[in-house]
Amino acid sequence: MLRNLFLLMISLTVMFFVSCSDDDDNGTNNNDFLNGTFNAKINGDDFSPTTVLASKDPDGTVSINASTLDGALVNLVMRDAAVGDFNNGIANITVQDPDNSESAITYYAESMTYKITKLTDTEVAGTFSFTAAEITGSGETIEVSNGNFDLKFNM
Repeated sequence: MLRNLFLLMISLTVMFFVSCSDDDDNGTNNNDFLNGTFNAKINGDDFSPTTVLASKDPDGTVSINASTLDGALVNLVMRDAAVGDFNNGIANITVQDPDNSESAITYYAESMTYKITKLTDTEVAGTFSFTAAEITGSGETIEVSNGNFDLKFNM
């Protein structure tokens, strides 16, 4: 199950990179897919996405995918989502490889700490943080902190 979820997250990451064009909005900030707020710090630097998609599956799993124009992508998965504090979330983050602009590096966290403060049929709000390791096993990690979201689900 965990392996399948990880493969799904990787597939979504690849889909975001393949389907995005560098000039989709001619340099303007088009927030058609920003249905609320989503912010975090990645290794201390601000992460403010231009696109955020949030969904809630019938089984209660909440998924959030946030991306920036430069190709950074954060995926959060919260199983059996409910209002409260949890440490069973799964997350991954993909960032541009600083040594190769044509390549990306993906990091994965099997344990994300999060707090859901609001959960309805149409929206979710809360906070999150995690440390993710590079998926090749290099030992490199990324720290994601001060994460918060207040989003409407994409229907």
